[in-house]
Amino acid sequence: MTMNKLHTMTMNRTPYYIYLTALLLTIGAATPLHAQTIRGNIYGGGQLAQVVGNTMVEVSTGEVAEDVYGGGALANVDGNTEVNLYGGAVGTAFGGGLGQIADAGAGKAAVAALVTGNTTVTLGKEIDNGDGTKSYTASQVTGDGIFGANNQNGTPQGHVFVHVLKTTPRSTNSGENPRNVPGNTDSYDVPSVYGGGNLSAYEPSQATFDAEKGYAEVLIENCDNSIAYVYGGGNAAPVPATDVTVYGADAIDYLFGGGNGSGAGNPGANIGLKTDNKTAYGAGTVNVNIYGGTIHEVFGGSNTKGLIRTSANVNVAGDPDETDDIFPCDLNVGNVHGGGNRADMLCGGTITLGCTQGVDVVYAGAEAADIHGDINLTIASGTYTKVFGGNNLSGNVHGSIKINIDETGCYPIIIGSLYGGGNLAAYSIYGYNDDGSPKTSGADPEDDPAINIYSCTSIGNIYGGGYGATAKMYGNPRINVNMLEGVFAGQDMPADQYYILNNAGERVLNTAGTIPNAIGTIGYIYGGGEQAAIEGDTYVNICTEATTKHIGSSDEGVTPKANITGDVYGGGKGAFDVGGNLIDAYVSGSTNVKIGKDK
Repeated sequence: MTMNKLHTMTMNRTPYYIYLTALLLTIGAATPLHAQTIRGNIYGGGQLAQVVGNTMVEVSTGEVAEDVYGGGALANVDGNTEVNLYGGAVGTAFGGGLGQIADAGAGKAAVAALVTGNTTVTLGKEIDNGDGTKSYTASQVTGDGIFGANNQNGTPQGHVFVHVLKTTPRSTNSGENPRNVPGNTDSYDVPSVYGGGNLSAYEPSQATFDAEKGYAEVLIENCDNSIAYVYGGGNAAPVPATDVTVYGADAIDYLFGGGNGSGAGNPGANIGLKTDNKTAYGAGTVNVNIYGGTIHEVFGGSNTKGLIRTSANVNVAGDPDETDDIFPCDLNVGNVHGGGNRADMLCGGTITLGCTQGVDVVYAGAEAADIHGDINLTIASGTYTKVFGGNNLSGNVHGSIKINIDETGCYPIIIGSLYGGGNLAAYSIYGYNDDGSPKTSGADPEDDPAINIYSCTSIGNIYGGGYGATAKMYGNPRINVNMLEGVFAGQDMPADQYYILNNAGERVLNTAGTIPNAIGTIGYIYGGGEQAAIEGDTYVNICTEATTKHIGSSDEGVTPKANITGDVYGGGKGAFDVGGNLIDAYVSGSTNVKIGKDK
């Protein structure tokens, strides 16, 4: 499949609307050549020929060897485009069109392919079986995946919408080959889904912005979907804002609220910034909402290169309607990052973990990238092996870190270890030098990192700092424990309804069904880090407030309590490595442990 190669096709066109339906013979798995195969591309629009009205392309059976476009080839569509992939096989699908990039050596001028209206790409069709049940059918995607906008040069000027209802296995992940293997793109039905374009920016009209529709939208639902990578943004092109919603999936390997930006020569996939990294457009926001399905890795930001301008918001919650309805796909998320993978953000991030059974590890920051803004993490539900306020491997957080733990969601809060800092990644409230190293002091520092414990069922260890020798913190972390009863305090829950942590620290389904404590338990508290130093002071405050109440509650506050089963340390926790050498966790300043309110 060649994404940038222009193929000529002849098609019928009416003055106002064009509807192109590919009704080909059903593909047989053992058939080497199909009786009706389109060996090139399909375009809803024309070739160097405008369409005044709307276009609709529908593929139901057969094979399209290369790509499907809702728009035209070097031509505009003045209406909306619609691409429906209901069966058969296609290469790569684009909601927009294919333009031409200038090449003076080849005598080619730049030609844009615009879509004045909205673009919609739908993978999968719902079928009423007539007996009260429903089934789904979808095209097999043999190319690079699905894009909501253009391939190259040109843009939709209305809203961009990609809707995935069903995916169909490719030859690489059917039969004897295992499906949905983490890290193996070929084992997923669809290699990638993009809300934006490939090599062409999505630039809506002012009217679209005024209608608050100037963003790329991706919606994934039902339980059979298998996708390696989901991006709210584009591949090598910016979009003004993104909105990604997942109601269900059999498996998604990686989900990014931002774009991709990987590969040699890729200029990046910014959100709210043009490719020059200076010109702002659109809201610059990322919104990720996950309600069901299995997703191995979630990132609020972009993959390799793609700045987020305004904010990145990640919400993991099992029921968007705030009812007791159970979605058909259980929510099962591996790791959550508030930031990007290797891509920096010009803003901060917000993570809300609401009606969820939890995830393995939470990094409120990025994997290995810079974040230029505040980090806010709120956990209301679920079981977690580890939770970090900072980054995972590297990168810097240029802002404050705040963590709130308040059991008001659908499941008990159970956390193995909770850290105010990063995992291996350093953090400084004073900022960073030009070489990326943390500053040790400075004027106008960020607020000190804060961990606020309102309610929970169980937290094994709380650390004001980070984990690992490289996760040194320059600042004065504060741990505030002012607890009241959580939602599940003292309740008996049916077996197999929530997760606990076993002796190995792994998330396993609970079979006992009992929450034993009226006030949740905390094992050990360390004002410092675990095998990580603090360059500053530490503060551990236990029941120091006069009253406490759940976040956002209008109830009258109650006297705070605490139930700590282990020890409380003002400092950190060191350890010996395999060679007997001490991995220090010193605190360079003073430690402060305070129990109770001032009298």
